[in-house]
Amino acid sequence: MKKIVYYIAFGSVLLIANQAFAAGNTSSMNQSGSNNTGMIVQEGDNNNAESMTVGDDNMVDINQNGNTNNANVDQTNNNNSATVVQEGDDNDDVLVQDGDDNDYVGNQFGTSNASWGFQDGDGNTYYVNQTGNDNIANINQIGTNNHSISTQDGDMNNVDVLQDGDMHDSEIEQFGNMNAATVEQYGNLNESMIYQTGNEDTSNVFQSGTGHSSMVSQQ
Repeated sequence: MKKIVYYIAFGSVLLIANQAFAAGNTSSMNQSGSNNTGMIVQEGDNNNAESMTVGDDNMVDINQNGNTNNANVDQTNNNNSATVVQEGDDNDDVLVQDGDDNDYVGNQFGTSNASWGFQDGDGNTYYVNQTGNDNIANINQIGTNNHSISTQDGDMNNVDVLQDGDMHDSEIEQFGNMNAATVEQYGNLNESMIYQTGNEDTSNVFQSGTGHSSMVSQQ
């Protein structure tokens, strides 16, 4: 009888210690299909990470270091890859991939940055790097083999990209504060480059058709 009581008490102590060590972090990973891989690492307080994978040979890697960060990755179909790194506080990264061979890498360093991505199709790539505070990147890719890169270094910068079609390319670099860049690409094989290296610059690019090329530089 004493052994049973001791075992229950010891188990309760371990549970409390684990809860204290977790510091309010939550994680959820659901995988359905074959050969999917996933990893979640959380350091800090009150971080949340969620992953839902349906299909084969998909990969998810989420690393959170800080407080109150949120990462949510939803993958459907095959050979998709998503990597999320959050260092700081109150960052938000939400990604939906529906198709095959899509790739996403999101890096957030700072406070209250947001990256929202939607990939519907095959072979799309989206890379975002955010350093600073209150930056927002919203990327939507619909089609095949579209490519988007967004780099934000500063505070309160905004990126909004819509790629509808095949083989579009968008590259946006923002170094400064309160810059805004919007790109809409419809058709096929359009290319857009935007470089903003000052403060409070605004650029809007609209491409419809095939084979257009645009470059904007604001200092």
